[in-house]
Amino acid sequence: MVTNPSPKYNLQYSYSIKTVFHFKVYLFICTSKMLMNLIFESRHKPNMGIYLKILALFYLYGATVHYANLLGFGEIPFRESPLSWQVGDISYGILSTLTFTGLWLKTRWGIISFFLSAFSQLILYLGFPQWFAFNLEQRQLLWSMVIFHLVTLLIFFGLLLLTRRNEQYNS
Repeated sequence: MVTNPSPKYNLQYSYSIKTVFHFKVYLFICTSKMLMNLIFESRHKPNMGIYLKILALFYLYGATVHYANLLGFGEIPFRESPLSWQVGDISYGILSTLTFTGLWLKTRWGIISFFLSAFSQLILYLGFPQWFAFNLEQRQLLWSMVIFHLVTLLIFFGLLLLTRRNEQYNS
């Protein structure tokens, strides 16, 4: 015959799970705050500042391409293009302009918009490629965009680690 554990045991077990969960949440929040402070403070370092300006120029180019598509200079006239392209051109035209401005000025919201733009495009292009690429040439362009965003994120975090290591070495 199976007996249920005592209610006291259940309360203690429940309490310990809550304690562990709260500790993990607290640890995640503290780590996230430290990481965000590190990211935002690194924008004033020389190497990161130069990289943010170069990255801003890439996003200016991206915004120009999106606005050119809106004006009908793309592969297909805007009104005839698929809905996913139309929504992407409008939203990423605005987001790329915002990202360009923020990165050029080296602001916090510029870095946040860079992450938002890069990660959202990675999710869309890797998760739903059939919405954006209908032939081989478009698939190649899509994969080049995925590689671009991965490389820019890797360089960003590489410079961030390099900056952190230099600060620790100089301290």
